[in-house]
Amino acid sequence: VEVVGGVNKLVRIKPDLSLEKVEMGSNYYPSSFSAYSEAMFCGTGRDNNFYYGSGGSIYKISFEEPIPAGPFAKLPDGYPEYTLYGAGFRVNPENGEVVAVFIDNTDTTTRNKNILARFDGTDGHLIEMLSYDGYWFPATIIFNN
Repeated sequence: VEVVGGVNKLVRIKPDLSLEKVEMGSNYYPSSFSAYSEAMFCGTGRDNNFYYGSGGSIYKISFEEPIPAGPFAKLPDGYPEYTLYGAGFRVNPENGEVVAVFIDNTDTTTRNKNILARFDGTDGHLIEMLSYDGYWFPATIIFNN
């Protein structure tokens, strides 16, 4: 991702080392709170899709569709207090599922109520939600393959 003059661009390095750039959604903010947020933009080598987090939702883009019409995946409406944070989410390279960590934004003293959610990588529907108690910053999700 390249940000120049407030315009976000998705950048592809081609085999001949030339660059292809397309303008993407303006709701992508590369550094959230200057916190550990390296995974807030990710993808896999499986397909041509990339994902980014913004406002508690996950957006799916590609070079063919760089500006999403709306969120790809998010928690159900009954969880407005939960947001993506820290390492945020990853795409499972084996099956394309998007695995995301959300924290409870209402308890500013402990932030110990977290949700690990699995979303279908094709249509974004919620597969599973697991609640757990944990530390302020969720750990980075790593797939060992």
